[in-house]
Amino acid sequence: MTETPREHEETNITNPVGKVENFVSKHFVRLLVWLAVSGGALAIFGPWLLYVAGWTGETDANLRLHILYVTGGTIAVLGLVETHRKNTTDRIKADADIQNYQASQDHQAKTLAEQARQFTETIAKEREKIEADKAKNEQDHIRQVHAERRNRYTTAIEQLSSDKASIRLGGVYTLVGLVDEWLADDKTIPNIEERRKEGQVIINNLCAYIRSPFLLAERTEQLNEPYAKDLQKNFGGDIEKFNEDKQYFAQEKAALEEERQVRQSIIKEIREHLSKNYSESSSWSDFDYDFSHAHFFYPVKFNNSYFGTSIVNFSGATFTQADFIGVTFAWTNFIGVTFAWADFSEAKFTQASFSEATFTERADFFEATFTETDFSETTFVQANFSRATFTQGADFSGAIFHSEPSFTNVLGKARFSHKVAPESYSFGVDPDSPCKIEIEEQEHNGTKFIIPKGTILFDPDELSEQEDNNSNDS
Repeated sequence: MTETPREHEETNITNPVGKVENFVSKHFVRLLVWLAVSGGALAIFGPWLLYVAGWTGETDANLRLHILYVTGGTIAVLGLVETHRKNTTDRIKADADIQNYQASQDHQAKTLAEQARQFTETIAKEREKIEADKAKNEQDHIRQVHAERRNRYTTAIEQLSSDKASIRLGGVYTLVGLVDEWLADDKTIPNIEERRKEGQVIINNLCAYIRSPFLLAERTEQLNEPYAKDLQKNFGGDIEKFNEDKQYFAQEKAALEEERQVRQSIIKEIREHLSKNYSESSSWSDFDYDFSHAHFFYPVKFNNSYFGTSIVNFSGATFTQADFIGVTFAWTNFIGVTFAWADFSEAKFTQASFSEATFTERADFFEATFTETDFSETTFVQANFSRATFTQGADFSGAIFHSEPSFTNVLGKARFSHKVAPESYSFGVDPDSPCKIEIEEQEHNGTKFIIPKGTILFDPDELSEQEDNNSNDS
């Protein structure tokens, strides 16, 4: 038998109703028809049958009415049962729909959440990949930049050995530019110390070039003069040999001048980068400089250079003409240096040693400031220390003066700190020194000092306060 819509509806209800309600619902129409027919028949024929049977005297209208009432009431009860069942079914169905909807929403929410998670995970992976690619690209860029600089560095070093001065000079300027690039490159090398390490390698090469021997340097005085040989006296009238020798002299003279220009260019670049016009990060004042045993066969100018924390080594070097006016040194080694002419006027030395140095001409330390200074066994032809300031002792033991050293003149007197131990001053020159340092005893608060005659004792703290005030005023 084909299933009715009511039966189909009942089979889809999740929570079934009672058996009676289920039975009534299933046979509701039949029950109604059966009750209506039975009630009607009973109402029509019941009283008549009773009358025929002799149980009643006449057809009882009241009985018929009561039968109809009972039939109607039964039908009404069936209707209520069906209505209750339908309401219950509708409520159950509604609850089921709500639950299904909620389940659908929960499932959809879970699906969306899973999609969101997958999307977030995908985005995170993509972002991670992008960041990784970016980092890799940055690293590749950094390696490329550094490799390119090192290639230029290698090329520049090779250029320094060229026999052409113009190429050597080009190598110098390339190296100078590379130092500045390393110092300024805070993107690929954030650490300033690491940048300075890269720059120090190049500085070492520039200093090594200055230290490298140059054969013609020994003939500087000769080559600085015009060609002096005579055709008849030196070559017996051989014009060919005379011209060859003169041409060779001109070539050597030109080679000496070219090399002088290259080396002076290096010194000039160093001096300019040591000026206070450069910022702290781009200044060369924190590099170390090794000029030991260098032969400066050309005038050298370091005037107004600020070496900051640099360690500067000139030990064993030879200077023909040195300008150190206004230079500030932190730690400097002039041990065994030979100076033909040197001017250290207004220079400041924190810790400097001139031990065993030789000044063959004038050495001017006018208004120089010394913290710890060693002039032991130094040889002076002419020395000027007028208005110089010694804040932490001075050692001239074993020094040799070929003319009387000047610690005082019309421009001012040298000053010696009274806040150091008296034995920090030593002016006992070499016994064979042609000239001595005239000394005298001076006293400060009961402490006796032996210092050059005519000079003065002073308080370095007052000097520092005065310098601070001058600095603030400026």
